[in-house]
Amino acid sequence: MIICAADSGIPWTSLQGCLSSGQADELLVENGERTYSVEPKITGIPTIIFNDIFSDALNRMARTNFLNVVEFISEGRGMWRLSFKWVK
Repeated sequence: MIICAADSGIPWTSLQGCLSSGQADELLVENGERTYSVEPKITGIPTIIFNDIFSDALNRMARTNFLNVVEFISEGRGMWRLSFKWVK
């Protein structure tokens, strides 16, 4: 796990703090609830959902070309008018 944290640029002490504080468990429960509330129900993993809206077409495309899908969405095409501040 230490190598994974280092490769991700996350300080190991931050991960340890998250785990020991119980925050990791809270995040796991919260995201589990979000997963189970998706409509239509998720039938496979990974499933990629943008801005709490599931699109089978975007999910399939994002699995092979994630950055292009994010750029498509951030350009505000159709119902996918979103703002991803982390996309430059």
